[in-house]
Formats: sequence, C-alpha cells, structure tokens
Amino acid sequence: MTCNYLDKLIEPIRSRFIAVQVRYSMAELGKRIITILDEDGVKYGKEELSAFFKDVVKKVFPDFRQILLNLDIRIHDGILMKDSIIVADNESIPLTIAEMIRTKKLPKDIRGFYIENEDAFFGDYEQLASQLFNHMYDFPNYQIIVGESLRWMSQVLDKEIEFYHMILQICTK
Repeated sequence: MTCNYLDKLIEPIRSRFIAVQVRYSMAELGKRIITILDEDGVKYGKEELSAFFKDVVKKVFPDFRQILLNLDIRIHDGILMKDSIIVADNESIPLTIAEMIRTKKLPKDIRGFYIENEDAFFGDYEQLASQLFNHMYDFPNYQIIVGESLRWMSQVLDKEIEFYHMILQICTK
C-alpha cells in the first residue's frame, strides 16, 4: 500500500503496515524518471522531457504515483510524447465546472458529468476541488464552500461523496 500523507490514514489501517518514507528531491526524481525510461527502452528527447517536467512534475510533485501514471500515459509505441490529451483535459474539467457555476447552467446530472469525465482528472477529487477553488476567485462565497470541503476531504474515505456535497452546496446558494 502506498500513500502520500501517512497522517491521513486512520490508525487501524496504519497499524497493519510498516511505514517506509520515500522522499525524492526534484533532481533525484528527474534522474529516476530517466532511469525508468532507459530501463524500459523508451525513446525520448530533451524537448519531450522538458515538456513532461513543466506540464506534470512541477504541478503534482511530490506525488510520485501521479507522476508515474502521467509518464505512462505519455508513452506511445515506446516513445515519450511531448503532449497528452488526458493531461490537457485535467485542467479543462474544473474550468468547465467553474464556468457552469458562474453562468448557472449546470447540467441536471452534475454528478454524472464529473463521473463521466473522471479519467480526465484521474479520480482525484481533492485535486479537482483545489483546481475548482482556483477558478472561483471571483466568487469568494463559493471559495469558502470549496475550502471547507477540501478540509473535510482530507478526513473522509469517500472523497467523491464530499465533492458532490460541495457541488450541491454551491448550487443551492
């Protein structure tokens, strides 16, 4: 089992595992990524690596699992690609939800909308809520709701339910 924040796991789960802390600096992570690419025989260039670090690593560091998932997504036929449709969509989902809230044009099934697009943000509801918070700068009352929800997400197991609760609170304001 792996996790990014040991303190977010409840004690009964923590007691069943041995905690091993793995920490990488950005430079060490860069070397490790290159090692992984080389060992797997993936062809890459400086431009592709730079784009990967700019688009992914700098945004999600130190979440090594998220970085590896994005690395895997960008590899096609043994070649590291400069762009990935999924990573681009990762930013468009919160922007789309924020725009729907601003214009009060929410689909009848908002839950269905974000579940349908779950692959675009890798099912990371905390990250999605954080991005939504950033897009709601002109609605401080909504930011308060999102901020509260983020606090609760750090304590609950089912983040999707808390995300849906947050959307319902915003929609009823």
